[in-house]
Amino acid sequence: MVVESFPILRLPSLAREKVLKFLIPIQVFLLSQFSKRMRYAVKSEYRNTGQELSVSVHSSSMLICTHFSGKITGEFYVNEIEISNEWGMRIGSKSFKKRFIRLTLRIYNRNSQEYTKQLLEEFIDVFSFPIAKMSFSPDKEDYKSMIQWVNTYSQKTQLIIVNGPRVPVERYFYVLEHLESPNNVEFQLLIEDHDSRSSRIPTFRAEKIKFIYGDFIRLRHLKSFNGKEYIIREATINDKELNEFLRGLAAGANPNLRRLKLERYGKAVIDDVLKNLRAGKIGEYSDYEEQWSFELENGNQAILTYDELLPRIEESSIDIVINRD
Repeated sequence: MVVESFPILRLPSLAREKVLKFLIPIQVFLLSQFSKRMRYAVKSEYRNTGQELSVSVHSSSMLICTHFSGKITGEFYVNEIEISNEWGMRIGSKSFKKRFIRLTLRIYNRNSQEYTKQLLEEFIDVFSFPIAKMSFSPDKEDYKSMIQWVNTYSQKTQLIIVNGPRVPVERYFYVLEHLESPNNVEFQLLIEDHDSRSSRIPTFRAEKIKFIYGDFIRLRHLKSFNGKEYIIREATINDKELNEFLRGLAAGANPNLRRLKLERYGKAVIDDVLKNLRAGKIGEYSDYEEQWSFELENGNQAILTYDELLPRIEESSIDIVINRD
C-alpha cells in the first residue's frame, strides 16, 4: 500500500496556518508530536488561527476533555494502571492504543495520576490555553495531593468544581483552608455532620462561590466567605440571620461582595429580612416578584429582588446586587 505524505513544513507560514485551522485541536496536538520542528511550528502558528481552545480535567477519573467553540472535540484518558498496563487516547469513536501513543507522548511514570498531570503539561506546552474547568472529589484518599495539583493551575482555571458523594466536614474545611484563591469555584457535594463542629470556619477566598447543595450554609458560614459573588442553593439561613448579614454588609463588612443569590429559599418575611435597613420598595414586576433598595454606609446602593418562584410550596429566591463605585 502506498502511503501518501503531505509536506506541511515546506508550506509558507500563512498556508500552514490555514491547514492548522482546518484540523481539530486533537489532530493539531498529535501533529505537534512528530518532531521538534513540527512542535515549534504548531506552537508559534496555531495561536494565529484565531481558534479558542480550553480543557476540562476530571482528576478523579483521570480524564481530559478538550473543548473547541464550546463543544467537546475529543477525550484523552488514562486507564487505571492496577487494572491494565495499557493506556491510550480516544478521539470520538476511534481508539489509539499504546503501540501508537508510545511514539507521541514522553510519559514513563506508572502512576495514573502522574500520567494525567504529564499529559496536561503536554497540552499546555503546545497550546498555552486557559483551562475551562478542573474537578476533584475530597472523598478520594489522595485528595490532599489532588488539591496541591489543582492549586498549580488555579489562577489559569476558569472554574474549579469540588464534587463527590457525602464528605466529612473536616475534609470540606481542609478544602476551604488549602484551595488557593480560585477565580470561580462550585461545590457539588453533600457535607456530613456539618452541625457537629463548633470551631471557627476557615476563611475562603474566591471571585465567585457557588453551592449546589447549600443546606448547611448558615450565618457564620456566609460570613467566612471573601469574594465578589455567592450563589447558594437550598441554604438554611433564616430571615433573621440574613438580616444580620445585610446589616453587617451595610456597615462595611464583606467589602468585595457584589452579589448574593439564595436559590430555593423558603418563603421569606421581607419586613424581617430588611429590618432596620431603611429599605424602600422600587418595583413590583409581577404578583410574585418585587424589588427593594437600601444604602450602605459608604453611599453605595444595594438592590434586593424577591421572587416567589413556587408560592404553593413556599419556595423563593432572593437576589441581592450591590452597586459598588
